Amino acid sequence: QQLQFVAFESSISVAFWHRFCKMKLEQLKLSEEPVPIRGLFSIGDADRLPCRLAFEYNAFDTAAVEAELSSRAFAPAGRLLNFNSLDSFKALDKQAFADQLGAELLSSIRSGEALHRPARLLEFSILSYVDLKKYHFYYWLCMPVLAFPPEISPVLLSNARLAESAAVSGGQDLSRFADRVLEFFATSGRCPYFAVRGLDQAGWSSDSVQLISLAEAKQLGLQAQHCTFGYADPSTDSRAAGWPLRNLLVLLAHHWPGEECSVLAYRDRFQSGQRTCSHSRLMRVRVPDAASSAGAAFRCLGWEKSPLPGSGRAVLQPRFVDLSASLSPDRMAESAVDLNLQLMRWRLVPELNLSSLAATRCLLLGAGTLGCNVARLLMGWGVRNITLVDNGQVSYSNPVRQSLFTFADSQHQPGGKLKAEAAAKALIDIFPGVNAQWRCFQIPMPGHAIPRDQEASVGQDVAQLESLVAEHDVVFLLLDSREARWLPTLLAASAGKLAMNAALGFDSYLVMRHGLGPGSRHGCYFCSDVTAPGNSSQDRTLDQQCTVTRPGLAMIAAGLLVELMVSALQHPAGPTVDPDNVDAAADDDRPPMGRVPHQMRGFLSDASQMSPVGHRFDRCSACSDAVLSAYRSGGYRGFLLKVFNDSSHLELVAGLAELHAEAELSVEVLEMDADDDDF
Repeated sequence: QQLQFVAFESSISVAFWHRFCKMKLEQLKLSEEPVPIRGLFSIGDADRLPCRLAFEYNAFDTAAVEAELSSRAFAPAGRLLNFNSLDSFKALDKQAFADQLGAELLSSIRSGEALHRPARLLEFSILSYVDLKKYHFYYWLCMPVLAFPPEISPVLLSNARLAESAAVSGGQDLSRFADRVLEFFATSGRCPYFAVRGLDQAGWSSDSVQLISLAEAKQLGLQAQHCTFGYADPSTDSRAAGWPLRNLLVLLAHHWPGEECSVLAYRDRFQSGQRTCSHSRLMRVRVPDAASSAGAAFRCLGWEKSPLPGSGRAVLQPRFVDLSASLSPDRMAESAVDLNLQLMRWRLVPELNLSSLAATRCLLLGAGTLGCNVARLLMGWGVRNITLVDNGQVSYSNPVRQSLFTFADSQHQPGGKLKAEAAAKALIDIFPGVNAQWRCFQIPMPGHAIPRDQEASVGQDVAQLESLVAEHDVVFLLLDSREARWLPTLLAASAGKLAMNAALGFDSYLVMRHGLGPGSRHGCYFCSDVTAPGNSSQDRTLDQQCTVTRPGLAMIAAGLLVELMVSALQHPAGPTVDPDNVDAAADDDRPPMGRVPHQMRGFLSDASQMSPVGHRFDRCSACSDAVLSAYRSGGYRGFLLKVFNDSSHLELVAGLAELHAEAELSVEVLEMDADDDDF
């Protein structure tokens, strides 16, 4: 069979060009001297992803790149040649340039330098021209590889997954072998090439094999048939090897000519939460003798192809990037935020739908300790649309616990800045790309009587809250009191919106998602109550008026709440996913973000957490059919106002009053039975 290869595709971040523009203006100026840079590729990408050679902001800083490398990443060295005019960029003879690189590479292989410095096999060049006025960038990547003359091409004899190859039959410990390979990469200065002694022996173990450098294999006089040559393979294609193999084969043809050998295309990644290298490819290759080419020359290839818009084809030509709208500080921040999330998708969760998260409209009711933390975490997940509602002002005690406020906010007169306004402004200051809105009004509550002269203004507040719930996708209940959560719970249930709730005790927390949809069997925050929420603020002392919790509790609860929302939205079944069946799926069928519980209850006092499932209560004071029907038919005047003035009306509508009467009757019957027993 003929060997197939997957070429590198350049992936240059906006931050790279931003850094280079600064260097051009402040350091390089009119110099056209080559600039050393480092690329970045990984052997841990998910299936179907291309072989990316990435260039980030720190590509010009070798020490910074090497310091931040993960165990599955490599940073080949290269150079950037920037031209001062577009004409000179176009006029360069690209084939002559590549031929020169190929001649230098072939000389390095023949002299043995590449044996001692295998990184030479992956050196690259980038030609570029930068229009600093228009922020237009032209560039062309050349990753030179030597192509064999047709008459002496290497032959692929077999190609199998490492876990299925004869070399590892018998259930060898691949996990330990993977540790040995990563250890070699770490101790060899991230050298992507190696040799393995003993892998071809029957009954080998991870402890019996020996990983050595190519130079050591040559010095020891190892024969190719008794040695496995390995390389870090960025390819995710089971049929095609990564680009680093091409020059390795040329090196083998010069130093181990005319022999059959094993080649390990080493790949290492996490899949479904488990690390694996079993998808690595173990190939058997017949390597030709480079000396038998009868004068035929090795050709140099390596210029990157560029997609031709609208044709589905790729052609040999430079790439063009227009960043005129992307290099403002605001756009730079947006690009950087998105990159963190893209890395999750590229490396670990290919199914992650980031665009749907970015479009999710979140309504945060409460801009206190929970609200501040939830808002920041939502931005971390790329949520762009956040509305905060609160009627309070920033006090002197708030900034140390509520992460979006500063001491200056509490000094604003009279009484401090409005919390919702200050929080929204802080979000925009942190990340200008967020659409942060705010509203200041009080949420009416059951049992909190409304004076007659305020009924109209309270009705406006109710209408405003109804409108906000209808306009958003997710409603977060982050309020101080239990009764303050009642109206938003009712409105979210009526509008079919996902409600996310967090409540704090001194050292305990509750995080939950309300049941969603008319057929949901799972309850809301009030489904465990047999009484309607009432006025909990009457006759409260100072310690009862303030939320007294351990300082770290709100951050824990906020983090769990946002992660629960993301897990629910990213589940294939959506936010209506049944929490009763989250553990029923096999490991291979588990959803991308893991299980999606109904609620989580944690206790710091004994460092424990449980995930119970609460079922819907048919007499719930917030989400039962009777209450929803009364709200839809009566609205503000006919239903809500009565509940605000007297919470017992809510118990009557929900059927809780009847439940209480039935319970009292049962007690009386039991007492009568007990009296009968006395006789």
